[in-house]
Amino acid sequence: MSPRFIIGLTLSLSLFLCNTVFAANRVIILENPHRPVAGEIARELETYGFSTQIISDTPTVDLAGIASRESASATIRLNLKGRKVEVWVADRITGKLVMRTIELTPGDQKEQSIIVLAAVELLRASLMEIYAVQKQPGKVQPTKQTRSFAKPVAVEPGDRKSQKQQRIISGVLSVGVGGNIPGKQTGLGGHGRADIVLDFDRRVQFSAVGRFPLAPFSLSSDAGQADLNPFLFGAQTTVLLRPEESRLRLFTGMGMGVMIYMAEGAYDPEYIKKHAGSLQSRTQTVISTATFFTGGVLVKLNRQLALRLSSILGISTMMVRTKIGKKTVARLGQPFFYFDAGLDLTLW
Repeated sequence: MSPRFIIGLTLSLSLFLCNTVFAANRVIILENPHRPVAGEIARELETYGFSTQIISDTPTVDLAGIASRESASATIRLNLKGRKVEVWVADRITGKLVMRTIELTPGDQKEQSIIVLAAVELLRASLMEIYAVQKQPGKVQPTKQTRSFAKPVAVEPGDRKSQKQQRIISGVLSVGVGGNIPGKQTGLGGHGRADIVLDFDRRVQFSAVGRFPLAPFSLSSDAGQADLNPFLFGAQTTVLLRPEESRLRLFTGMGMGVMIYMAEGAYDPEYIKKHAGSLQSRTQTVISTATFFTGGVLVKLNRQLALRLSSILGISTMMVRTKIGKKTVARLGQPFFYFDAGLDLTLW
């Protein structure tokens, strides 16, 4: 499997996932992203398993068309008229457009909470038609999350608060594939990624990271050839830069760990003859500590899944030279580079 094939497959998979996965659990919120009420609606819906995206409001009235264009199941729009607020919901699962008007009391400090509750409950009321005996078929099929959200079961406010508090610290399994350059003269190779991530309040992440080769690097000279397998194990801290409700979030951080280089070489038979048969093939393992910086993009697909595009640029404490005969065929670790794409699965 060539590195070009691995990279092409990775990019194709990434684009496919971004455009087709979990449309039925997505909700578009048409509102000014800088207004706090938009973020509150997004956070409330996410506690029920939806993924959300806030888009600046537009003059168009085709809310269902916006949901279809953004590969979502519903669109929520707020229209403020003085002390009155119109809450619109276009629901592609049941095929309806519904509206509710609420009148705010002057001086009421709970205005934002009232608007959030009205938006969420109007969406729930629209989706309750899923359970009707005779229901109008929509263009999107309901999922387990939407059925659970629409099920007519009372939820106390205290239960929702407790649910949010339990999500302050979450565990994430992150897996993926990509390319890497372990040093000078090695060329590009493929690797797999497996990380265990502790997410603190969706702002800071501590990770145990692992990178392992999918195929060895082939190194050669006139004296023979060698197969090189580089491994990276360590721990890193990353900070998520964009707001929590953003679907696309940048991250950056740094970490420390160990680089393990495993090389297995074999001399060319003709080269052995020239040295009177005194040379023998051997396997060697070298371990070096390393410091690295990381950065990338996290694309939220739904409450439990995210697409992670990440990179690592690091340097090991010593340069490891790989020789075949008297010729140096690779200089490893100063620096090294990894880039990959994969999925984050929230475990709890």
